Amino acid sequence: MCKQKNLFTNLQLLKNGWGIHIYRQSKTLQSSLLALLDRVDKVREEHDKLEGENKFLQDYIGHLMQTSKITGAGGIKSSSSVGGGGMGGMKSK
Repeated sequence: MCKQKNLFTNLQLLKNGWGIHIYRQSKTLQSSLLALLDRVDKVREEHDKLEGENKFLQDYIGHLMQTSKITGAGGIKSSSSVGGGGMGGMKSK
């Protein structure tokens, strides 16, 4: 009977030791998971911000392209050829 009691006591100690180990490990994993979730939230916020800025730039470029089609795409080219010779309106001698 004494051997059974010692065996039971040793099993309890072993069980408690594993329990403490598992508890500590679960707390570490939980902490890591919370840190990852926090990082995911920050990355998502940055993504949303960049996506909004990208949309703004796309709209801006689209409006510029429309404006250049309306006003004529060759505005700069045509002003240099008005005076002839491509010298900014000056005639060559």
